[in-house]
Amino acid sequence: MHARPNDYKKKLPVVRAGNLTFVTSEMKKAVLYLLFSLGLFNAIAQKQTSMAPVISLTADSLQLANKQLADGIQSSGTDTVQAFYLLRNAARYFREHNLSRQEGKCHMAVADIYFEYGQFGRSFGNYLNARELLTRESQSDFYYATLGVAKSQYHRGLYRFAVKEFAEVIEYSYKSNDEKLRASAAEYLGEIFSIFQANTKSKNSFTSAFLALKNLNEEQGCLRIAAKLFTLHYQDRTYDSALWYSNYSISLAQKLGDRNTVRVSSINRTASLIRLKKMDEAKQDLDRLAKVYVAAGDMNSKTRYESILGNYYMALKQFEKANAAYDSALQRASLTNTPDLQAVVYSNMADSYADLGDYEKAYEYNQKYQAMMGNFFSNSIANLSKVESLVKEDMFNTRIKYLSSINKIRELQLLRDKDAKENLEIENKLKDSILQKEKLLSKVLEHENSYKSKQLENQQQLSTTLNRESQLQKDQLKQERRLQAALLAGLVCLLFLGMLAWDHNRRTKAKNMIIQKQANEMKILMKEIHHRVKNNLQIISSLLDIQSMTVENEQAHQAIRGSKNRVQSMAIIHRFLYHENNIRGIEFEDYLKNLAENLFTSYNVNPENVKLETDIDKLNLDVDTMIPLGLIMNELMSNSLKYAFNGKQVGTLFISLKEKDNCLNLMVRDSGDGFPNGTGVKQKQTFGLQLISAFAQKLKAESEMYNDNGAVVSLRIKKYKLA
Repeated sequence: MHARPNDYKKKLPVVRAGNLTFVTSEMKKAVLYLLFSLGLFNAIAQKQTSMAPVISLTADSLQLANKQLADGIQSSGTDTVQAFYLLRNAARYFREHNLSRQEGKCHMAVADIYFEYGQFGRSFGNYLNARELLTRESQSDFYYATLGVAKSQYHRGLYRFAVKEFAEVIEYSYKSNDEKLRASAAEYLGEIFSIFQANTKSKNSFTSAFLALKNLNEEQGCLRIAAKLFTLHYQDRTYDSALWYSNYSISLAQKLGDRNTVRVSSINRTASLIRLKKMDEAKQDLDRLAKVYVAAGDMNSKTRYESILGNYYMALKQFEKANAAYDSALQRASLTNTPDLQAVVYSNMADSYADLGDYEKAYEYNQKYQAMMGNFFSNSIANLSKVESLVKEDMFNTRIKYLSSINKIRELQLLRDKDAKENLEIENKLKDSILQKEKLLSKVLEHENSYKSKQLENQQQLSTTLNRESQLQKDQLKQERRLQAALLAGLVCLLFLGMLAWDHNRRTKAKNMIIQKQANEMKILMKEIHHRVKNNLQIISSLLDIQSMTVENEQAHQAIRGSKNRVQSMAIIHRFLYHENNIRGIEFEDYLKNLAENLFTSYNVNPENVKLETDIDKLNLDVDTMIPLGLIMNELMSNSLKYAFNGKQVGTLFISLKEKDNCLNLMVRDSGDGFPNGTGVKQKQTFGLQLISAFAQKLKAESEMYNDNGAVVSLRIKKYKLA
């Protein structure tokens, strides 16, 4: 349960007299506070004899404790004794079972009851216990408990401690966007600043509360805060803002059907119009108030109306009518024995004379206002003493019957004494404010005298100031001309540099176009060369093919076919270079597939019988690397297709090319019979092996030939170039 987040709907017990409003509820609070205590302790004594604990440590005890917490909160507004009993039983269970959050809520509910009935010392203790229990349980509940602590401190007169707590609550409310929390804390903070006459801070706090209540659509709260903001702005002589809040209050009160607030706000509006010298509008309002509100209003409204009427005539300098209105207001207030209303009349008279510049009379009526307020607070303290004697008599009659409540009643007496001391402190502060106003008035008179003497000095200084200003203007004119000349020179330089940059850029583009044209021509020329080389190699291949048809010797025929395949392997390279956009590089895997297809056809090998398997990295090799590597691949594949699969129906030719550690690792493996047993590879140097060795040296390759379920040739190529 939160610490009564909606308590801002009720009026705060603040004693404060302003120009137009005066609110007090200390007398009523004191009576309710003491009489409630007597009835509460009597009822507790009776309840304790008729009730027995209902919580036991069964499986349903937690559910029962939660129900007692809910029922205690619900019955707090109707049966406080029952609520206390249920909440304390629930708190005892939660404490025994280390359920801190639920126990904290119990303390919050108990604190709310005490706060409602004005027992702020006890509410403070329970809010403090709740905050300690909720420190690590719930951040929201923790700050609502902190709000309760701050409000209790406020009502106990510990304003400086309350300010710190309210500030923490407001800071959290902005972080959590909790408008209700901010509205309550800001309103209390505004009351504290108002007590210490820090009007600017008070206005800021009340404005924050007002905006939060508007966001919550809490119209009653907005109406209450608008009245306080009107009073503060009126006291600070910001009459335009005071007029706005009075108009807002009239509109909202009419919507809510609050006729009394409409009447009071209309009087406030008229007061603001008079101070703003809007006399025509003020006259219309006064006529309407006389016909509609004042005729049917109470004595309070009539007295305030006559005070405002006096202000109106004073502003028009119709002093006889003004004094008549003020005298009527004072007579009406004295008949009702309401010194606070008399104080309001004197306050209006002091302000009116101050506006006219008659500070002596303003001071005179301000003294009467302060004296009247001092008498009012003295009477309040005397009334509290009468209430005290009545309560003591009632306590004496019930002391024998209810011995168990004596100690608690004594505690209430101490709290009552504290409240009396707080009232005395308020009275002392009020007296201090009177002295401050007297000092302020004397300072105003001194300033008025010194002002006239300074006017002469100012006139003399004005002529010298004008001469200096004319000289300064001349100097500034010279500086501006120099600056304009410098800017013009800078612009010329920038324009020159821009032209140079543009010319350089134009020349660079022309050179790039020439280079690009040459590169395109070179590319076309290279493609044409590759195309012609390819055609020439095809012609050579065709000549060798024709020659092989005329040769009857098998060995010569094989030699010619080998030469043809070698020429064809180079022709494939030039064909790729001609067709691809990259005239320097060839994809090795694509080249290998074309070479294998050519060799399979040349040696009449069926691809379904001898399968080609590859494991090749995606490499784009330069033509200088590709030609020797292609010839090596031609020799190795030709060797496998010629000798590896004699008499076999099926076989596999595996080729692998991997780039690793800045080397190309080439492996050609077949599943044939392998190299002849007992025959050293180095001893049998055929023409093909000689070619392999020569090209391996050119590529700085380390070669290795051995048998492993077939012939295996491995080359580690160190000199290669990627395209």
